[in-house]
Amino acid sequence: TCHPDCEEITLILDGEATLELPDGTAYELKTDVSFYLAEGQPHRVVNRSLTTLKYVVVYSKPLKDVKRVPFHADTDTYENENGCVVKNINECQQKMAPGFTGNKADEGHSTSIIFEGNNICFLHPIQGPGVSSPEEDFVSHPGVDELEFAITGTATVIMPNLGLKLTPQIMRYNAPEQPSKTFNNSDEDLRLAVFYSTGQLKNVFRTHKHARVFDVLNED
Repeated sequence: TCHPDCEEITLILDGEATLELPDGTAYELKTDVSFYLAEGQPHRVVNRSLTTLKYVVVYSKPLKDVKRVPFHADTDTYENENGCVVKNINECQQKMAPGFTGNKADEGHSTSIIFEGNNICFLHPIQGPGVSSPEEDFVSHPGVDELEFAITGTATVIMPNLGLKLTPQIMRYNAPEQPSKTFNNSDEDLRLAVFYSTGQLKNVFRTHKHARVFDVLNED
């Protein structure tokens, strides 16, 4: 199948399978392997193992607008133009995450760029124990939707009027201009998959928000 006019990023959470392309290219999939598919890239995921394959899929369009068009390898024309990229997120270069207050980087907070497409991108941050991002107040992203998915570790997501627990395989959605911060108040690393509704991370602007009144209404 392929998704015309829609990009796809998939992250394997558990299990093993094979990503197959019509030209005979095959990629082995396992935990922490992610792949990017450009618009119209034919593909299929085959699980030939004896265990369940679990993965998270993010599209560059709302799900109701994601079209699935069958692709027949024997009759349909296929040109491989680098429409598929596969990476293990743990093998990507980690850099110190930029700070949100001044030019000081967040201590104990690193990040790596996994994929940048046309209308979607994927960032893999790791926050050490006791690290809050941002360190002070809150941050929001004007004009950009954000999905934050917890791969491993736990944290507390704090907004000016709300506190929420973030645990493995929980995803939260941040609308543009939604102030929030993520505080790793556990004793292990927090590993995140963060997706933005823009192709380039340079387009993700960070607006620093100050809270005049702060009450945590819900810690559950």
